[in-house]
Amino acid sequence: MLRPLVLLLVAAVAASAGTITVISNTGTEEFGQSLNGVDAFTGYVEFGFQTGSTAYSNVTVTANLVLVGTERDDLVAYLTELIGTANTTQEVVQTNTAIPVSSTSFTDVTVLSGVSLAANTAYYVTLAPATSGTLEWALSGTDAFTMDTGVTFLNSHFCTEDLGSCDPTFPPDSGGFSDSGELLSPNDPLFTVTSQTNTGAPEPATFALVGLALALGAAVRRRAAR
Repeated sequence: MLRPLVLLLVAAVAASAGTITVISNTGTEEFGQSLNGVDAFTGYVEFGFQTGSTAYSNVTVTANLVLVGTERDDLVAYLTELIGTANTTQEVVQTNTAIPVSSTSFTDVTVLSGVSLAANTAYYVTLAPATSGTLEWALSGTDAFTMDTGVTFLNSHFCTEDLGSCDPTFPPDSGGFSDSGELLSPNDPLFTVTSQTNTGAPEPATFALVGLALALGAAVRRRAAR
């Protein structure tokens, strides 16, 4: 009878891992904010968040996007630790280029993957097409945020070329990413940031569960040896 219990305990420990929602906004799409490249009416969008006391690995970021016109594969995503004119390329955590977008209805598109996030750190995701044409990033009519313990949302911003607030050479440096370009709540972008592995310290209960499983396993082996 002990062996099935050991297996159940081990399975319970393994099940404690899995997908963790770091932060997401899954509200209902009501608007679309244009994303345009340098050969069109340039416009970029970013959102930011800050982690709590937990670090994350194998992180994936999706954005709810729609294609306007013909198929695109020139979208660029930036993950940085600063935003706006104080930002430099030294703050870039990851860049992903040639992201394909082909759906003519709003669809979650993976824009970053395999990222590690440190604890107690601010991060910003910027989407910027490299060439002409238009995409739209869904904005919520009503925000519906989910955030892991200690994570906070740091607002979202846009830049537009008519205000001279975009920087095509390095989009995260765009001057519009300030209070003057804030996308006012509840009209924030729809996105998800998830982690497959929580790199923070295991909870004390997890250690206890593992210890109990190992102890029971040892008891089973001693009994079988007699």
